[in-house]
Amino acid sequence: HDRGAGVTLWETATGNPVASKRLVRRGLQILPYQNRLMIGFSADAPVWMEIVEEGETLRLVGGEEPIDVGIVAAAMDQRRGYAATYDLDGQLVLWRIDVDGSDDEGRFHAVSRNRLSGIRAIRFDPNENQLVTGDSEGAISVWGLPNLELRTTKRVSSRQVGGLDFSPNERVMATSHFDGEILIWDTQTWEPRLSVRTDVAPIRDLRFTADGQRLIAGGKSPDLLVFQGRRADGD
Repeated sequence: HDRGAGVTLWETATGNPVASKRLVRRGLQILPYQNRLMIGFSADAPVWMEIVEEGETLRLVGGEEPIDVGIVAAAMDQRRGYAATYDLDGQLVLWRIDVDGSDDEGRFHAVSRNRLSGIRAIRFDPNENQLVTGDSEGAISVWGLPNLELRTTKRVSSRQVGGLDFSPNERVMATSHFDGEILIWDTQTWEPRLSVRTDVAPIRDLRFTADGQRLIAGGKSPDLLVFQGRRADGD
């Protein structure tokens, strides 16, 4: 997603674009689900764009209807059957995914809503039934599911959270910040265990690799930062 102008599908093997389509209304994120992309909301219901396979080519279909509100941040937890979105109207919404039927909301049912300000990143905790958000003032907040009740808020950095992600094999979370700092958190105590200062600012997002051995971060700079995980003796 190119931050408002449209949606582009890329072939990962070659790095080449294979399909693209412009959006009617600006948004910052999209939420992929199966062969569809949630691109925003109209009257509080999701608006979808479908990925259609025609022979050896792909095509994007739908999304022509006006979008009232664009998506700022989104996350998916298919194991528990949840999705979460935060939109430009300041609504954090927890969605239950209906895998047995279909309705006008594209098989997504709103379970809980919270009106908040400044959310920039969201992820589901893979180890606990909770959602974590990062905001424009550097705070992370932990929300219980399914009611989105606030469990704790921590603010170590005063700079905007660019991204957050959980290690797939440790109770560890990483957050990136707009001043180039990366924080590694213990998700049992919700206290930072490590701070790494970098020359890349802002860091807009970061991801652990599937094996949890590396952390990759990137931002406005053309460079990517790659960190190799290593357990300290006795830790």
